[in-house]
Amino acid sequence: MTDAENISQLKAILYGTDALVNAAFQVWAFDTAVADEHVEQMAGWADLQQLMLSGTFVTDRCLTAISTFHRLECLDIGGTAITASGIAYANIPHAVKDFGLYDIELDDIAADAIASLPSLRALNCNGCGLSHYALLQFLRIPSLQAIEALGADMPDSHAREFTLERPDILLRLDSGVWKGGDVRRPPDYEA
Repeated sequence: MTDAENISQLKAILYGTDALVNAAFQVWAFDTAVADEHVEQMAGWADLQQLMLSGTFVTDRCLTAISTFHRLECLDIGGTAITASGIAYANIPHAVKDFGLYDIELDDIAADAIASLPSLRALNCNGCGLSHYALLQFLRIPSLQAIEALGADMPDSHAREFTLERPDILLRLDSGVWKGGDVRRPPDYEA
């Protein structure tokens, strides 16, 4: 199938949802009417590289279809009805580098599954209710370069210690943006 045919097929599947097909292997569906059945219809033939589903109507049901996108590098499922249990037992493609999970309550089992992704470089888990254990699991991912974890409970002493050990990581917490043991505080921050 040519790129033009791929784009045409994707547009036909997503017709009426307000989702955008930016290229032959990219679907941007932020806050649209995309649901599980749309993702399932793409599975098996549309080996997507980017799939942005935040704020859509997808549930755990679509995770099986997502697992068929072996070249998937950017995945955003934040603000959906997807659950920690769904993520824990899904087969998220190992090619995923950028992963948006915000506003999905993540437990430690889901955190372990996410931490096993070998190519992960950026992770957005704002509002995920991360435990200290889960946050440390993410911070130990060797390929990780940036993590946003607003709402996670990590004392300044731990953030400083960790970012001194891993000066290559950018860590964003409620307390500020940490890099190399230093922090840039938000203007309205009160300790």
